[in-house]
Amino acid sequence: MLCICATASLLAFGLYRWQKPFSDSRVEHGREIGTVKWSPPSNATPARSAVRLCACITQSPCSSAHFTRSVPKYYFDLSTGTASVAIARFKATKFPKKGTVRPGGSGTRLAAQSFADLIGEDWDLLGFDPRGINKTTPQVQCFNSSLDFNFFVANTVLQQGFTVASSTNLLNPTIEAQLFEQAREFIALKKSQAELCAKNMGDELKYMGTATVVRDMDFMILDCEDA
Repeated sequence: MLCICATASLLAFGLYRWQKPFSDSRVEHGREIGTVKWSPPSNATPARSAVRLCACITQSPCSSAHFTRSVPKYYFDLSTGTASVAIARFKATKFPKKGTVRPGGSGTRLAAQSFADLIGEDWDLLGFDPRGINKTTPQVQCFNSSLDFNFFVANTVLQQGFTVASSTNLLNPTIEAQLFEQAREFIALKKSQAELCAKNMGDELKYMGTATVVRDMDFMILDCEDA
């Protein structure tokens, strides 16, 4: 109990320190070392656009709806064009509703009855496919066909997985050597796959990644009641 109280006190103190406002002066050990000057970046991000998809989300007569939203392909250079983000909504069928959850990616596949069966039918499900995945375009196409991909991973650690269990005694030299061999194979295959992606996708790969997906989420704010 004492440990729990001490931990809670430290967390509370950390939150208090985190919430204190920052001043414009940088101070190090009581000595002022400079002044922060705020200015907009040279290539400013476009103003956040509140996307009104209320009709699709709240007024659709059916429990499931699929739609797309155009977003900047690259938020710091609008001349690159747009990407199309696939979105899916599955309405709660039991009331009162508990709220809205996002099942993860691929969001358009998981925002469905099968996921509602897992967590309960009193949740609205709202999902989207992140950049490069499933119905969102442009898609990541590293291989020319599924046959090429199957040939690439056949009989490799990518297909069979690591055969050394996590509970195995890695102090055994034989097992350790086996694990390192599989790890080297995995890294080599992933490097080759990345090179194929760069070759076949070109500059499109620059517009896919975690930071871009976060900007997409911010851009696609659903600005309506019960969205």
